[in-house]
This record gives sequence, C-alpha cells and structure tokens, in this order.
Amino acid sequence: MSGLPRDVLQVWRPRQVVRIAGALTTAMLVTLSIVGLVEIGAPAGLLLTALLLGFAAYVWRVSVTPYIALTSTHLVVQNEIRQIRVPRQEVQTIEPELGGLRIVGRDVNVFAVAVGKGDLQAWVRFRGRADRIAAEMLAAIQAGE
Repeated sequence: MSGLPRDVLQVWRPRQVVRIAGALTTAMLVTLSIVGLVEIGAPAGLLLTALLLGFAAYVWRVSVTPYIALTSTHLVVQNEIRQIRVPRQEVQTIEPELGGLRIVGRDVNVFAVAVGKGDLQAWVRFRGRADRIAAEMLAAIQAGE
C-alpha cells in the first residue's frame, strides 16, 4: 500500500463511516477465516480461509485505501490498487460522477474513487459532498499555480 506523499498539502478520503465500516468488516472476515480454519479443518477450511481473506483484502482496498492528495507539484490519486500522479498544471476540470471524481487535463483522464456521488445524488442532480470537494480541489489547484 502506498503511503501519503511527504509534501502533502491537503487530503480527501472516503467518508469516515465508510472507512470504519470497511475496517470492521475486514476484521470480521479475518476472524471468520480463522474460526473456519480451526473449526472446519483442512481442506475445506483452507479454501474457506483463502476466500474470506481474499474478500477481506478487497474490502480493505476499496474502503480504506483510496485517497486524493494535493502536493505542491501534483495531485496524487490513490485508487484501490494503482497510484496516479497528475501534475497540478495539467488539471483542467474535476467533475463529480457516480462513484468517483473525473479529473481531466490536457493529456490526463483519471477516475478517482476516494470521493464520489451516490446513486440518488447523481440521479436527482443533488449537489453534495462530492461537488463541494471537487470545487474545493480545483480552487486549491488554481490558487497554487
């Protein structure tokens, strides 16, 4: 897992309730995998343990790992697996979409999953957290140029 850049000015992450729920779900899945291994035994217990641990890793990566960090030179997008560094001067627009923010630049088109609109917000065109963060992020980028 990639840590935050050293020269970070601001960080945006999924809502805290999502991160807490993800961490608790991960802990529950790890506990169930251990109990399954002990109670069921090999080979079925090993298979169950592997499946539960794989799903626990997935839940952790989706709920806890993503962030968007603004540094003095880049906008760093950490999605579930991949980290993308976009030079600040490349960013032209940031649009909230269903499930994430679309960061568009001259030669860049990145989808950041850390902050996004929910289904209902997108359908009724409600301006919520994702819209506020997109505007805040774009203003911070333009102020630093």
